[in-house]
Amino acid sequence: MLLTRTMIQTLRRARDVAQGWARRGLTSERKAQLASALTSRPFAAPLRLVAGRIPCGECTVDTRFPFVADHTRAEMFWGLYESAERRCIASSLASGHDVIELGASLGVVSSHLARR
Repeated sequence: MLLTRTMIQTLRRARDVAQGWARRGLTSERKAQLASALTSRPFAAPLRLVAGRIPCGECTVDTRFPFVADHTRAEMFWGLYESAERRCIASSLASGHDVIELGASLGVVSSHLARR
């Protein structure tokens, strides 16, 4: 399946809408419903074809590795992946602060911390 330019633009517009919803302070139940819908197979599978590098907040994450699941790619694309952590970083940490971050995932939080 090849994605056309129009399909990619539509996905990007939908991503912007989803990220706006996520920032509005939805209840945890609504966020879970939104995440479940946007990371379901129809939405997640085509993201493998968009590119291996997906924008996630202020960083771009390489997702071409086989251990990165489709739902994780979708969460990144839709702006839901570690969104609470990224908001905390943006609102709580000033530039130049020292931080010890003990991560065990893809390095999204570490990447955002390094950009501060």
